[in-house]
Amino acid sequence: MQFKSADGKFESGLRQHAMGSWKVSNSVDEFVFILQGKMILSDGSGANMELVAGDAVAVPAGFVGTWAVMEPTFAIYATHAS
Repeated sequence: MQFKSADGKFESGLRQHAMGSWKVSNSVDEFVFILQGKMILSDGSGANMELVAGDAVAVPAGFVGTWAVMEPTFAIYATHAS
């Protein structure tokens, strides 16, 4: 983490991900911009979004799905809690 607001509702920074996958259930709104690597975001219905360097995605609070890292990845992120 690189920055967190005084009220704790906003956070931003740089994340590094090794290959692997994990389930998510977002409790915050999240923005992700891929700097390097390849990730796949899947929702509960099986729809997949492939993200590579230069791609960005906004993931709303309440989203349930899976992140899969296909290549080691660096990403800028920002989250906001209501």
